[in-house]
Amino acid sequence: MRILHYIKVLRHELGGPTRAVIDLSGALAAAGHDAVVATRHSEAWPEEWSNNNTTTGPGFPKLWKLESRTWPMRLFSPRQLREFRARLRGFQVLHLHGAWGVSNVQVASVARGLGIPYVISPRGMLDDWPMSQRTRKKKLFLALFGRKVFEMAAFVHCTAEGELAQSGKWFPKGRGTVIPNLIDLKPYHNLPGPDAARERFPILTNGRPSVLFLSRVHYKKGIEVLLEAAALLRDSGVEVNIVIAGAGESNYVEVLTREVSSRGLASRVEFLGMVTSPLKESLFQACHVLALPTSQENFGFVFYESLACGLPVVTTFGVDTWPELKSSGGAVIVDRDARAFADSIKALLSDDSKREAMGRSGRAWVMENLDSAKVCGLFERAYERAIAENRRG
Repeated sequence: MRILHYIKVLRHELGGPTRAVIDLSGALAAAGHDAVVATRHSEAWPEEWSNNNTTTGPGFPKLWKLESRTWPMRLFSPRQLREFRARLRGFQVLHLHGAWGVSNVQVASVARGLGIPYVISPRGMLDDWPMSQRTRKKKLFLALFGRKVFEMAAFVHCTAEGELAQSGKWFPKGRGTVIPNLIDLKPYHNLPGPDAARERFPILTNGRPSVLFLSRVHYKKGIEVLLEAAALLRDSGVEVNIVIAGAGESNYVEVLTREVSSRGLASRVEFLGMVTSPLKESLFQACHVLALPTSQENFGFVFYESLACGLPVVTTFGVDTWPELKSSGGAVIVDRDARAFADSIKALLSDDSKREAMGRSGRAWVMENLDSAKVCGLFERAYERAIAENRRG
C-alpha cells in the first residue's frame, strides 16, 4: 500500500502524536509499504531515516517536508494545495493526525476531490477534558467544518474504547475504529540497565527511592498534585525523590520551581529536562514507581514504556486506557488526588515483592498485547477496508 500521513508538526516535546506517527510509519515501511510523512516541522524525524530518505522499496518511511510558511490561520496557499493535490494522487490512502487546524480541512477536501479515502486520528483532542478547555472556539470549529471532516472519513481512529465513547459525540454520523497506538518495542527487548541514568542524574544515587514523572510539563499533567503528594509523604516520614522528566514552557516551569521551594521540597525534587532514548529506558529502570496524575490521556505512551521496563505505574481514571493498564497487573488507578497518590506510592515503596511482581506482569502484558507486528496488522487491515470500500463507491 501507498500511505501518506499528514501531521502539522513533528516535535518530541509535543509528546504522543509525534511518537504515534513516527512509530506507525516506521512499522508500515518495515512491513513493505510505501509510507510517507508530510509535515511542516520535522525536528523529531529520526536521523537514520533522513540518511535513507532516497532509498526505494521497503525499510524506511520517507519524509515530505512542507513549507513552514503559510497563509493566516495556517492555511495552505493555493500553490501549496496544488502541490499537495499533485503528490497525493500517487497514494491509496491518507491518514490525518489531530482534530484542530484548518489545514486538515483543506487536505481532507483535496482527498475527497481525488476520490482517495482518508482516515483521521483525533489524538484524544475530542475527549471530555480537552473539550472543556476553550469550549466555545472548538464547538464553532466543529460546527463550521470540523465535524464534516470526521463524518466523511473512511473511519476515525481512536486508541481506546474510552476515547471513542467520548469523542464519538462530536461526529455522530461518523464511524469509529479502535486500534491501540503502535509502539516500537525494539528498544525494550534488551534494556540498558540503570547505570547510565544514575551517572547522569546523581539524585538517583542518594539512597532514597525515586518516583518518576515523565511527560510534557503542562498543567494538564497534574505535577502540582504530585508535589502535594510529595509533601504528604515527607510529613508522614517517607523519604522519596520526585524526578520530573520532560519539557515545558519556561514560565510554567518557573511556577513549579517556586512551588517546590515554598513546600520545602528543594532537596527532594529535581527537574531533569527532556530525556530521550536510550537514556529514557535507563531512567525507567533506575526509578521505583512512575506517577502521572494527569487530567486526561487518550493512550499514554509513557505508561506502556514504563511497563515495558518493568516499572509499575500509578495514574488516574482520566486515562482512556486505564482498563487496559489495570488489567496488565502493572498499574494502580486512583482519583486525581494528592492523598490517593501519596497512599499508593507509599504502599508500593513499602512492598518490594509486590512492586517487582507488578513490574514483571506489566512487562509481559505489553510484549504480548502491544506487539508491534500485531498492531501494525490491525492498521493494515483497516486501511485495506477503507480502500476496498472506497472502490465499491
